[in-house]
Amino acid sequence: MANKIQLRRGTKAQLATLGALSVAEPGYCTDTKELFIGNESGGNTPLVTATSADITYYVRTDGSDSNTGLSNTAGGAFKTINKAISMIPRIVNHIILVNVAAGTYVEKINLSGYSGKGSIGVVGIAPTTTFVQSIEIVGCSIIMTVDSFTCTTITAAAVTIVSSIGAVINQVTATASASTMPGISLNLAKARLASCVISNKMRVIDAVNASECYAENFTGTGNGANYYAQLGAQINWAGSQASSTAGNVIASGAIVSGGVLNPWGDNTAESRPMAEMGRTVDQSASAGTWNKLLLNSALYNTKNVASTVNNRMVAPETGVYLLNVRVAISNTGVGRAAIGAFVNGNLNAILIEQTSDASQLGLSLGSSSLLRLSAGEYVEIYLIPTQNVSVSSGDPYTHISLIRVA
Repeated sequence: MANKIQLRRGTKAQLATLGALSVAEPGYCTDTKELFIGNESGGNTPLVTATSADITYYVRTDGSDSNTGLSNTAGGAFKTINKAISMIPRIVNHIILVNVAAGTYVEKINLSGYSGKGSIGVVGIAPTTTFVQSIEIVGCSIIMTVDSFTCTTITAAAVTIVSSIGAVINQVTATASASTMPGISLNLAKARLASCVISNKMRVIDAVNASECYAENFTGTGNGANYYAQLGAQINWAGSQASSTAGNVIASGAIVSGGVLNPWGDNTAESRPMAEMGRTVDQSASAGTWNKLLLNSALYNTKNVASTVNNRMVAPETGVYLLNVRVAISNTGVGRAAIGAFVNGNLNAILIEQTSDASQLGLSLGSSSLLRLSAGEYVEIYLIPTQNVSVSSGDPYTHISLIRVA
């Protein structure tokens, strides 16, 4: 006669009331279709590692990790988020949802090694009421959504995504001061990021090693840099951005794009150093001497190139810059005038020199020049007329621009 194997069976809630399985004793959950075997540490080891149905777990601060996690009550919900995550098989072919109630959870949301055809969502009530230390998604090939949390860590990135595709981060807030840490870090990853509040970080998003992400409607203040892409990474964005000192930054073949190619085809319109300056009132210029143009208006200013305090433009990084100058002067009569570009207080180039006759009431002087500038070097524009003149104000008449082109 064949021997029979005794099998403990029932719903997950029913089996939980009976306690842990004995060593080598099998157990089968009729509702979740999971199969376990008792282990020597007093726990249950899952034998079926793939999901068989959609499931929702609940987490509350007044719950218990000895509960089943299947009902949203103190007697049914788990106490920790990672307990709920530990119940999810590594192969996910269904929709798995972890609902997290308001409260403070002193833990990192850790999602790693999931694959299959389904999805996992870990969702808080709201960023203003649901707090965790940080979020980490590693080695996952299914859609992983984390929504509505505030991350409190100051020793690591608030959100870390590594070697994963399909990560979705919504409504995550990270404002604790961490000037050496990014808000969101991506390494060999693909992600969609939306409606996050990132403040007081080294970088809002730090993407490296061919990572790709789309960022939409970010806010926040006090960041060192905004979207920082390097080593072939690409960050596409739309809507609002958090504010930062350096703006968007690219390095080593990376791309940061608002969706429109600039004339160079490299998507750096938002991070390329550039300034346009002018004057709001007329300026007198004396004959026979170099008169510095007092540029008191910044029409466009990326990476703090324009300095209206010092009436100059400053190169924030080493490179080749294109300088364009347009200056209109009046009351010239018979005479000459020249425009000079000064770098660090020294004449670098005479841009244009022009003569007027008795019938002319003024001159319009325009020219351009390529300048090789090191980081920190500054450019000032000077005018030398042969008689006293007035420099016309207003952008159509007097306009200076500097942009890095290489």
